[in-house]
Formats: sequence, structure tokens, C-alpha cells
Amino acid sequence: MKKILIIFPLFFFQVSYFAKENANFNKTLTLEEAINIVIQKNLTLKRSAYDIFMADTPLKQYQKKYATNLELDTYYLKRKTPSNTNSSFFGDEFYEYAGTLSVSKVFSSGTFIQVGVKQSYSDSNDSAIPGIKPIPEPAYHKPAFFAVIRQELLKNAFGYQDRIREQALKNQAKITRTQLIDLLAQLVVSSLIDYWNVAIQKSALENAKKEYQATKRLQAIIARNARIGLSERFDVNQYRALTLRASSKVARTEQAYKEALRKLLRTINMPPDTKVSGVTDLTEELPDLNEQKALEAAFQKRADYKNALLELENAKLELKAAKNDALPSLQAYFQITSNSQDTEFFPAVKSAGGVEFPEYRAGIKMTYPLWDKDIRAKVRNGYLKIRQAKIKLEDLRSEVRDDVLNKLDRVKLNYRLLNEAKENLRQSELYYARLFQRARQGKFNAVAVKNALDAVVAARQAKLEALIQYNISLLQFDLAKNEIFERYHVDIDKLLAKVYQPEE
Repeated sequence: MKKILIIFPLFFFQVSYFAKENANFNKTLTLEEAINIVIQKNLTLKRSAYDIFMADTPLKQYQKKYATNLELDTYYLKRKTPSNTNSSFFGDEFYEYAGTLSVSKVFSSGTFIQVGVKQSYSDSNDSAIPGIKPIPEPAYHKPAFFAVIRQELLKNAFGYQDRIREQALKNQAKITRTQLIDLLAQLVVSSLIDYWNVAIQKSALENAKKEYQATKRLQAIIARNARIGLSERFDVNQYRALTLRASSKVARTEQAYKEALRKLLRTINMPPDTKVSGVTDLTEELPDLNEQKALEAAFQKRADYKNALLELENAKLELKAAKNDALPSLQAYFQITSNSQDTEFFPAVKSAGGVEFPEYRAGIKMTYPLWDKDIRAKVRNGYLKIRQAKIKLEDLRSEVRDDVLNKLDRVKLNYRLLNEAKENLRQSELYYARLFQRARQGKFNAVAVKNALDAVVAARQAKLEALIQYNISLLQFDLAKNEIFERYHVDIDKLLAKVYQPEE
């Protein structure tokens, strides 16, 4: 590929940051390397990168329901009852130590399982009626092992609705992540435009200096010609004024260059006093511009179009969830408990473990809200959101098509303007060179020479600007297809994982 090397300060940094890693850092960075540096150091990109890692937060929060829960419940109870027949036989004071330890979990199938153990130790012996001795009753240990299983059979049958909502949240996480990575691509393009703006300002400064030197040289020639009678004395006055004007132009362009450079250093998060120098390359070659391939790539890779497809899928999932939510809740459950009782702890536990005194419980519970307007509204809205998503997708398809074709046409236009600018510069330089030789002989007046010089300076600047605009249009064309990172071989996932992985 034919390339033009343009000397200007960019990404070739003589700074302590690089010196720490390589004291002899001395290389020209490619555009791919420049993109990597922008991603690693630009503060806006860093801030957005953290959002990428947090994009799946709603999904993680939803998946909390599948976490295993450990539950411990313990208490001490002491009760004194009024005098009555029971208290005369069993006592009026009662105390109990009890505790329960269980583990429970909800599975993606919608099944709830809980297993655990409970233990109580209680005693009641004191009579409430004077003179009456209660029936002697020892204190007992009452351990028990239990297991509970519960399953939804209609609404959210076997986790149907949970899986729908989980998939919708996964899609939403993809949407958020895709949007943020697309933002990174746009910021990279914006940074590279800043990068090339430094080139424009640097070139403008160099051209202003050349114009100043050429004007001084012309001033000397006009002064010499005036002394020998080949020019008028007022031509000397004019060129003194033109030289002062050229000097002022150098000062203005130098300030513009400094401001552009400061903006670039801020973009890549470098100290404002960084001394930089280097070269980069810009292409003048026209790539293969296949309209059909460009459109196919855009529909496969564009962030907004991919997200619109996911939004349509989510709308369909939302309708399925709403229809399922309209069903009655029919819940079946089964519980088994192995009870035991003994005055000694370990024999009681052994008895419970042997399931000597089992207790079984099974049942079905149904719940169905009557005249639930909220459920009806959700089902109705589900159908309407699908229609909205389809309309958005159809509109976006036309928008993507127009954007890609517009960017493609702009590449072609800027390529033609670049070639015209190159030819304009060549013709202007030829004209000025020949006119300058004649001016030395006094055959042309000062105005014609100065106009020719201005034309050359303007043509040089126009040629550079046309070259940069052409390269910017190539970047924007890649952005329209979402191929920025792919084109410049940047593994965005690997780079983000390496640079921005949050600490655990």
C-alpha cells in the first residue's frame, strides 16, 4: 500500500512513562498501536470500560435467587402459667432451649429444597397449686431431621418463567455491553481525529514558516530590483508589510498547534509538558468498496442493529412471561421429619437418625387472583411491544443502509478531492517556480509573485487536509460497519480484561 509519511508529534513519546519500561524507546507507532494507547490511557475510555464490567449486574442480582442459603435459628423460652387443672399435674413453669440449622436452595427448574436439623430441650415440673405434687416428668431432648421439597406445576412450571426472565436479562447485559463497546469505538475515532488535527496544525505551522522565509526572500529580491530600477520603491514597502503579516501568521499557527497538541495529550492522558516527536502514516490508496459486502457486514456487526434484534427477542420473551403469569399458581409440596425424644442427647439423636418416629406431610396449594387487570395489561403490552420492536427494527434497517452508503460515497468523494488537491499542488508549485525565476529578472511584479506563493502554501495545506479527511472518512466507514477494532487488529475483550479487570 502506498503511504505518505507525514512528520508531526504523535505517539512517539520521550516521557518517563515509557522510559521506565524502556530507556531507549525509539520507534514509530502504527495506527493499531496508537489505538491501543488511546484505549489504555484515555480517561473517558477508562471510565466507560468499568461500565462494561458492570453491564451484567442486573443478571447477577437476579441469579441471587439460586444461591444456597444457610439458616440458623435459636431461642430460649420460659413460661409461667396460671393455676389450673393442667398445671396441678404438669407444672406451671416451662422452659425450653431450641435451635434449627437448615440449608435451602431454589433450582432453575423452580424446585425448592430444604434440609435441616432441629433440637429442643425442655422441662416443666413445678405445680401451681400448693400441696399438690405434679406428675414427675423428666427434661427431654427432642432432636429431629427434616427435608422439604416444593414444586410449582402451572405458573412458572419447573422454572419456565424464571428461565425466560434470566434470558431477557442476559440479552439486556449484551445490549448494554455492545452499546458501551460501540461508544469506545466512537471515542477512539474521535481521539484519532484529534491525533490527525495535530498533523494539520503542525503542517500549517511549517507552511507559515516557509511562507515567512519565502516572503523575506522576495522582499530582498524586490529591494535589490528597486535599487537597480527594475521595481518600484513602494513595492519594497508592500513586502515589508507582507513580511510582518507572515511573521504574525507564524505566531498564530504556532499557538493553534500548541492548543491542538495539548488537547491530544489530554486525550491520551499524558502530562501537558510532555515532549513528543515522531512520524505516522496515512494511506492514499482506495480500498475495495463493495457495497453489498459493506451492508452485510453492517447488519451483522452494527451495535444498534444487533441490539434492536435483541430488543425484539426480549419483547417476545416478555409476552411469554406475561402469558405464563396469567396461569394459576399450583404448588405441590412434600415434607418428611424424623422425630425423637429421650432424656439423653446422644440416644435421642440416634433414634432420630434411625427414623423410628417419622412424620410425613404432602399437599397441594392453588392460588389464582380473580379479575387481575395487571396481568391483562401485561399480556396486552407484550403484543404491543413486539410491534414496536419490529417497527424500530424496520426503521433502523433503512437508517443503517443509508449511513453505510453515505459513508461509502464520502470515501469516494474524499478520494477524488485528494487527487485533485495533489494535482492542484503540483500545478501551483510549477507555476510558482517558473514565476519566481522571472521575478528575479524583474519581468513580473511583486503582487503576482506573492499571489503565486500564497497559492502554493494554500495548496500544500489543502492537500494535507484532503489526505487527512480521506483517512477520516475511511475510519468513519469502518465505524459505520463496526469494524474499527477488527480492521486494526485490536482484541478489545483481551485488552479490557488485561487493563481494566477490577480487583476481587
